[in-house]
Amino acid sequence: MKTREEQAKKFYIEAMRKLGKTEDYINSQISFIFSIDGGYNERFQKLINFMKEKSLYSSILISGSSVGTELLLARGFGFKKIYGTEINNILKQVSEIRLTGFKDIRTVLVKDEFLPFPSEKFPVVMSGHIIEHTKDPERYLCELFRVLKKNGLLYLEYPDRYNNIELHTNTKSYEYLPTKVRNLVLTILSSQLNFNCETRKKYKSVRDTLVPISFKDINMWLKKNTINFELLYSETPYQGV
Repeated sequence: MKTREEQAKKFYIEAMRKLGKTEDYINSQISFIFSIDGGYNERFQKLINFMKEKSLYSSILISGSSVGTELLLARGFGFKKIYGTEINNILKQVSEIRLTGFKDIRTVLVKDEFLPFPSEKFPVVMSGHIIEHTKDPERYLCELFRVLKKNGLLYLEYPDRYNNIELHTNTKSYEYLPTKVRNLVLTILSSQLNFNCETRKKYKSVRDTLVPISFKDINMWLKKNTINFELLYSETPYQGV
């Protein structure tokens, strides 16, 4: 009999093949998104340095919970109730297969930046590389703070727009440009004027699925929406992050 982990991976592989993904892509994703080591684990290692009160462990929201790896890690780090949100139904289904039987873990499918939870519900909210994928990052950021309890902790990780390499595609980055100029440049680079078919696809993906984000943008949105916060820690763990 296959384990839940094997069943989840099998479902994921079959779903990706139906979407036309290459075997190299599928294998690379399997080795990354199902792994409890690496970047996911490092996020929690950084977070727990600020978990001074036991009450903070009562619950956590993980925005963009993918196939459930961060949900499992949260459980391992001692969180009592774990919630995850995911916009991709395939990933949510994989997560549900993988986490069958865990009554303390719940995943919710969302459609946009709105989080279907009451205000001030979670003492801890974690969002790793999600904000740059949202259509309205300002609204998304406000939602994270809305569902965060007073004196709660928010862990926010994102690629910085001023890095010279776009980290999702490993192409030259134009994210530092003003938005309209950036979109124009990416449109040209994703057109027939670019003779490299592979990079055309990558630049189109950047234009259509990513929003430029910086520390300055985050602070501007928080001040604009009069959100009170205290910055406890900030770092660049990897180039451009």
